[in-house]
Amino acid sequence: MDDIYSKSTDQILVVDRTFPLEGYGRGDYDRVMTYIFDFEFKTLAVVSNSEYQDSRSEKISVHPFPSVDSGLLQRMHDKLVSLGGHPLPLGTDDAAKPALHAPSTFRDTPKGQP
Repeated sequence: MDDIYSKSTDQILVVDRTFPLEGYGRGDYDRVMTYIFDFEFKTLAVVSNSEYQDSRSEKISVHPFPSVDSGLLQRMHDKLVSLGGHPLPLGTDDAAKPALHAPSTFRDTPKGQP
């Protein structure tokens, strides 16, 4: 099956990849993998589902760009540009967003301290 590429925003490319799975005791069905390349926040989100499952069974993983193959990132960056997007350039730390602090309820520091 063919991959479907779409521009979500100027900074976000979405790739839907569907492929068949056979058996597994439930008959034949398709697995759907959605790859969301966010060039503003420099993350790749991978969403996995299958046609016999509903959205409650989605699995999502988020990968920072430094952990993603640089060749793949360049190809997806070029694809977003070809679809009319205007993503931030790759490989420049100037465009990177700073990490967000966890809410204080999730930190081990005493109240009142950052």
